[in-house]
Amino acid sequence: LAERGADLNIRNMDGQSPLLVACAMGRLNVVEYLLAAGVKWGRDVSGLDEMYMSAVYGHDKVLDCLANVSSVTSEQKADAYELLGATRIDSDDKYPEAYSLWQKAMLIRDQAAVKYPVYEQRKEYIGVEAPNDMTDLSWMLLDYETMNMYALMIRERVIGPYHPFTAHFIRYRAAVYCDDGQLDRCEELLLHALSLQCHTHDEPYSNVDVHDDVLSYAELLNDMIEASYRPRVRDFVSWVVQDIQQCLTQKIDYAKMMMPLLSMIGLWLHLKGIPDEETQERWQVIRKLVTLHLVDSDGRTLLHCAVDSTTTAQTEYPPLRFPSPLVVRALLQCGALPDVKDKNGHTPLHVIARDLVDPLPEAHTGIIQDLVMAGAHVHCRDNDGISPASLISQALPADIWHRVQIPSLCCLSSCVVVDHNLQNIVPLPKKLHEFVLLH
Repeated sequence: LAERGADLNIRNMDGQSPLLVACAMGRLNVVEYLLAAGVKWGRDVSGLDEMYMSAVYGHDKVLDCLANVSSVTSEQKADAYELLGATRIDSDDKYPEAYSLWQKAMLIRDQAAVKYPVYEQRKEYIGVEAPNDMTDLSWMLLDYETMNMYALMIRERVIGPYHPFTAHFIRYRAAVYCDDGQLDRCEELLLHALSLQCHTHDEPYSNVDVHDDVLSYAELLNDMIEASYRPRVRDFVSWVVQDIQQCLTQKIDYAKMMMPLLSMIGLWLHLKGIPDEETQERWQVIRKLVTLHLVDSDGRTLLHCAVDSTTTAQTEYPPLRFPSPLVVRALLQCGALPDVKDKNGHTPLHVIARDLVDPLPEAHTGIIQDLVMAGAHVHCRDNDGISPASLISQALPADIWHRVQIPSLCCLSSCVVVDHNLQNIVPLPKKLHEFVLLH
């Protein structure tokens, strides 16, 4: 390609040049060729340059090659080798290798008289202090927990606190704590990661936001609750809702984050004995979420997902089972509209009506009654002319079906108008026309 005039400095939509991609993939021969061709160095939209890119992905030979370029400063080399050491710990649990790389970085700083970086002691990182000399570093090798926290501190300093990789590895370390039963440490790191992700919106890589990772937070919260630990679910939900509010101007398909978000709400609703103040805040947050009117690419709302059994199937280990009567009832109480249609003309009542099985689960019956009591129309037709009434009339017990299927005179009249196509003949007021078209 180069021999035929290909631009070796061209960048993709993430701002990555061929050299950056080769560094990320660990293609040493390609990196050497591109360096020999005199390509330009640079950063991608997330701020990673060639040195950091190779360090983040753990390619030591590529990093050694780049470090030999004369234009690279000693400080850049030291930072990159420290970052590579952090990668050895976070990705491979190779503590001796990490120690050797940090030792190498320290020697580079000492030989070039480069000042040591200053780290702020953070409670999230249990107050770990950065080593100031070889002796401090040697003592660190005796305590892997300290090395874990130092690796996170390096990552947060070198590539930045708001880079997606920073929060990713903090979440990973939190998951390790959860598996080890250190649930308080898990929660502290999770909240720290979430707070970092929710502040990325002014960054050039803000398209990588917390909505991509809500599921991992929900799964870990569920693990903590199952271990009889009471996490601060309200803090997590509040952060996520705040993040969603900041993302409303972006074109985002909320499909993959609706289930974990609803799961978080369900876990919060299931918590017993919470203070009155938190109870009030819980309803305020759910009400705020409902007013955001989130829809996915198929036009499905939170209520559609809450009544759909396939929502559970989105993950192997669902934090909550759907349909969830508790979540549905909460959404309805906070103002969720029961008759909103998706692109197929399905209302939430259509969704659960298509999911009826024999014997009918008690949860399904309760949800159908809740939807109807909230104003859902059993005779509302989808794009194929099918109404929930035609789907559930045979599945519901006679006494329940008698209670939910009683139509109003308005519904009966609307059905007649639609059956005879009168809405296109007789002019109707706008609101009445919209109501008629529901049927």
